[in-house]
Amino acid sequence: MQQAADIPGEAVEIIIVDDRKENLFAMEAVLADPAYRLTCLNSGEALLDYMLNADASQVAVILLDIQMPGMDGLEAARFIKSRKSFRNIPILFVTAHSQTESGITNSYSTGAIDYVQKPFNPDILRYKIRALVRVHHYQQELERANRRLRQKTLELERNNRMLAAAEEKLNRVNQELEQTVEKRTASLVRAYQEIRESHLLFRTVFSTSPCMLAIRSVEDEFLDVNDAWRELSGYSLEEMNRMPEPYLDMKLLEQESFTADEQALFHRNAKIQFQTKTGAVRFGLLSEQPLLLEGVPKLLIVIMDITEKEHWESQSARLERLHLIGEMAAAIAHEVRNPMTTVSGFLQLYKRQRRELTEESVNMMLEEINRANSIITEFLTLAKNKSSDLQPRSLNAIVESIFPLIQAEAVMNSKQALAELKPIPALRLDEKEIRQMILNMALNGLDSMEPGGTLRIETAMDGTSVLLTIADEGCGMTEDVVQKLGTPFYTTKDSGTGLGLAVCYSIASRHNASIRVETGSQGSKFIISFTPPQQQPE
Repeated sequence: MQQAADIPGEAVEIIIVDDRKENLFAMEAVLADPAYRLTCLNSGEALLDYMLNADASQVAVILLDIQMPGMDGLEAARFIKSRKSFRNIPILFVTAHSQTESGITNSYSTGAIDYVQKPFNPDILRYKIRALVRVHHYQQELERANRRLRQKTLELERNNRMLAAAEEKLNRVNQELEQTVEKRTASLVRAYQEIRESHLLFRTVFSTSPCMLAIRSVEDEFLDVNDAWRELSGYSLEEMNRMPEPYLDMKLLEQESFTADEQALFHRNAKIQFQTKTGAVRFGLLSEQPLLLEGVPKLLIVIMDITEKEHWESQSARLERLHLIGEMAAAIAHEVRNPMTTVSGFLQLYKRQRRELTEESVNMMLEEINRANSIITEFLTLAKNKSSDLQPRSLNAIVESIFPLIQAEAVMNSKQALAELKPIPALRLDEKEIRQMILNMALNGLDSMEPGGTLRIETAMDGTSVLLTIADEGCGMTEDVVQKLGTPFYTTKDSGTGLGLAVCYSIASRHNASIRVETGSQGSKFIISFTPPQQQPE
């Protein structure tokens, strides 16, 4: 028996319809094959019910008996062919020998493909079924090919649309690119004109600047010097290139300071001293700026001559010192004359009346002499060259030792004094001078407050600096008063000498400390900032 194993594809369904069981068994036995899934039904009605739920694409052929009770094969075939999803399924009628030619013709008119006669030849039946199954496979393959073709057609249409859109976009991009090129070209023309104008402007500024200007290459060759350079130094470009380093016998007078994000590669307003061709010594501010000229790195050197300014400032400082000495001499004379006048009066009275001085008179003269001596002592304390006994000491311990005296003074005047001392490192201090500075500032703060006010003394760290803060709750100070703080003999008190704060500023200076003042309607703060020992100069 020939098998259907060479038929491609999966097993297909073959529906066998006959009202007689023996016929169903016979055809099922003849068509038994792994390539077929046989479904046996016993009536036309059963066929219709089955087809309503069957997958038409899997049915390869319907083997349908014509003569059956109820709905015969012809009527069932008409119904199947009337349904769109079933009409392509081939129908192979099974008929008896007695079937007339007109009956066979009717079977073809219902859409049958072929027929076999009973009793049937098994081989013929298998060949016909095999042929119809092949047709089914070809139809399925054709349907899949059609679906692929439709898919390809859709994809092609979609690609064509995308291509058209891309072409349109490309045209738009080309237009935009042309516009961009035109704008860029115009921009480059303008940039070239601006560069040319900038170059001309640079040459003009370079030539006419009153500052000394020079351009050097990375090989330290002088490429150009301006008129001011030649006039002030006396050297030409050729002479500058023959000169050994440092050129102009230049000396740096002050160390420059740079911020954290700056690199100390080039000078910025560095104060220098240089020598001219005639041997004259002049002063200037040196700045260096890297730049590109015609795409080549160069170094622009700028020296602002400040010789006249230095001379003027020296003379001004000298006159200021003389003026300050005059003011201080007048103040000292005024302050010392008062107690001397008192002593002189008592002595003249004694001389005229020739009577013995009373103890009260002697005590008064001694008090006036001591007051004059105190003024002179405080004045000498202002001397910057006064030696200080700087030793590693605890600032907190000094504050604690003097705080009871400050607190007692506060209580006697119905005021309050508080101390908040945080951990701080030891400092190089002169204990006597620091005690004097704290006491002077604290007493000033107490004097500035009304009864009920609070004086605060605090120590703390600010980064690497140690801060001593003395804050009062007075009425504050005007800007004019703040500007004059520390000036000898300047005071806002009726009975003050004006030397207390001046002494404090002098002490702070000898300790490499700075004093910052914050003032307002709620009071004033004096903040003294000390440098820790590892950062203090010896």
